[in-house]
Amino acid sequence: MTKGNPQKPAIVAAADQSFKAAVAEALNHVRDARRAVEVAGLQTLTDDERLHSNGKLRLKEPEAMVAVLDAIDVAPGVFGALAPHDHGVDPEAVETGPSRAAVARYQTLAPLVQALDQLVRDVGDDALVAASLAKDVTVPGYAILRANAPINARLKSAGKVALDFYGGFGLRRTQKNKRAARLAGKATRTTPSSK
Repeated sequence: MTKGNPQKPAIVAAADQSFKAAVAEALNHVRDARRAVEVAGLQTLTDDERLHSNGKLRLKEPEAMVAVLDAIDVAPGVFGALAPHDHGVDPEAVETGPSRAAVARYQTLAPLVQALDQLVRDVGDDALVAASLAKDVTVPGYAILRANAPINARLKSAGKVALDFYGGFGLRRTQKNKRAARLAGKATRTTPSSK
């Protein structure tokens, strides 16, 4: 971005104490919010479980689910095959109570989830904008540093962390490629056939 960008003053202001204090206060509120909901026994999923969960509901789907449960209650005999799977206590009778409680819990949590998602999105967007503005200088600056560090000891010393960090990616990629080539070479070798 060019100089005079209207976003720049807000991002630069991030270094001042009032911004840092606001972020610290927000972090305290997040900790307080976590403590407040942890008493309800929050469930935690693995990344894989979260990715493949069938608990991702569409708009107004909870109401449709309750209608299904209402239908089950009207004619439970028709739904008898669900009895072993309904999370109830009687394996012979279909029970809608546990599912109704689960839908109610979802409906109670949904506004909090939505508010937190919006907060995470907004804070994340701000962090991305800040990082992008910094990279407008640091990416080309690193290229200049990398080109000049071998002949300028002061530059090399001042930029050591950057050279190690960014240069390490290339080194690790080269080492990984060499290892893969070595393993591929071993895999293509065949044992002598018996005659």
